[in-house]
Amino acid sequence: MSAKAKQSNKSADKNANDRNDAASKENYAEKANPQWKLISHEQINMLLALTVEQVQFQFEEILGLKNYQTCVKEAALLDYFVSGFWWAREMNYSCQQISFIMALLQLLLDNIKEKQMPFGDNLNEFAKLISGTRQSLSPEVDSLFDAEQAMAITDYLKCSLFQNYRLYEFLFNQPREGLLLGKKAEFTEKLRVQEEIFSTRLEPLKHSACK
Repeated sequence: MSAKAKQSNKSADKNANDRNDAASKENYAEKANPQWKLISHEQINMLLALTVEQVQFQFEEILGLKNYQTCVKEAALLDYFVSGFWWAREMNYSCQQISFIMALLQLLLDNIKEKQMPFGDNLNEFAKLISGTRQSLSPEVDSLFDAEQAMAITDYLKCSLFQNYRLYEFLFNQPREGLLLGKKAEFTEKLRVQEEIFSTRLEPLKHSACK
């Protein structure tokens, strides 16, 4: 093989290795700092300029919640995501940070809805993810969140999701018919109260948006 051919092969190998390294870094970044798949950073940037009522309308479309006014599960989903987005907006987070928070909200809720994950396991998964955001992916890139921001996210999830974990489990895993048949009666009053909360939770956000 000629020297020229050998040099060409080396260049090709180097390019392939560079592509593999780039792909590996991208995969690692996606696992460490997942982004919400339902909307792009450009769409998030657009949502940041809207009022809370307009954001709610957009999320109705994004999440396909056409019956949220009559279905408690859809109302819960809408409240969960709109409240999370608006909180992140009020914290002045970047589009990438907001997308991570929305992906985190999605993951934790899916763990309840689809995997029926116990509280402790879901809390551990959250802890791993939020810890990962404190690590820089490279010397040239800052971590996604600093310590203060990570603590703020922890406090928000503690009050919004984890404090009401049993209720979310019941909402998404217990058939509605169970209530009609009188099963799990101890949850009935809590569910009624929570339905009222879902309809009023946006009110403080609306007042905040007007300031």
